[in-house]
This record gives sequence, C-alpha cells and structure tokens, in this order.
Amino acid sequence: MTRSLERTLGPRDLILIVIGTVIGSGIFIVPASVLRDSGGDIRVALVVWLAAGVLSLLGALTYGELGAANPEAGGLYVYIRDAFGPLPAFLYGWTAFFVIGTGSVATLAVAFTGYLGQFVPVSPITAKVVAP
Repeated sequence: MTRSLERTLGPRDLILIVIGTVIGSGIFIVPASVLRDSGGDIRVALVVWLAAGVLSLLGALTYGELGAANPEAGGLYVYIRDAFGPLPAFLYGWTAFFVIGTGSVATLAVAFTGYLGQFVPVSPITAKVVAP
C-alpha cells in the first residue's frame, strides 16, 4: 500500500498564495523605491506592481506544471537535474545554499530591523576593549 499526499490545491489557491507572497514580501520594503523610480506617478507605480504580480503568477504556474509533470521531491534541483544533468543541479544546490538562501534571510533581517527601529531604539553595538 503506497500512501501519497492528497492533491487539493487548485488554481484559485495558487493565485492567492502568489498574491500573498508578493504582498507579504515586497509591500513593506519596495514601495518607496518603486514610487521614486517611477517619477512619483502613482499610476506608473501601480502598473509596475501589476506587471510584477503577473510575472510572479506565471512563474508560480510554471512551477506548478513542473511539479505536476515530475512529482519527485527536490523541487528546482530535480528539474535542473532532469533537464541539464547532475553538474548544473549540484551547482544550483550549493548556490541556493550559499547565495540565494542567505540573500533572502539578509533581506528579511534588514526589513525586520528597519521596522523594529520604529518601536525600539536600535543602534549598532560597538565593542569596548577593556585594557587589563
């Protein structure tokens, strides 16, 4: 008897997950930059946000199709391995570990400390060397 996960997510769920991720990850950090780079025009900034949301949705649909076509555990590593071979997949795995994952954590840390500073005074800690 083989057990497998029940496939219950549909297109509506996928769209809501993508919208939640885009709003949750970018809305608190990026709006000032987008508005500044769009010349202060709110309509242009909203078009940029809409385009980014559509691209994110297309990326999520692509991952969904890849997952349905190859339901092996491993995500993007497996897709790269099957398409390009083991070496690019291996390199992607280590790049994800050292660059992609750490960059994401660093971005979240910067955002967190920026907002934490609104509630609690945050300043760099300077080490004081005590002479013996």
